[in-house]
Amino acid sequence: MGVGLTPTEKKFLADPVQFNSSYRSKLYYRISKKVLASV
Repeated sequence: MGVGLTPTEKKFLADPVQFNSSYRSKLYYRISKKVLASV
């Protein structure tokens, strides 16, 4: 899967709990956009 995730995004995927909910949804949105764009 050739998605260019930043270290922060990778950390988020590994452990979402350490991020607060608003930041989590923002990161999740960004990641899903990248994933969709790479498909």
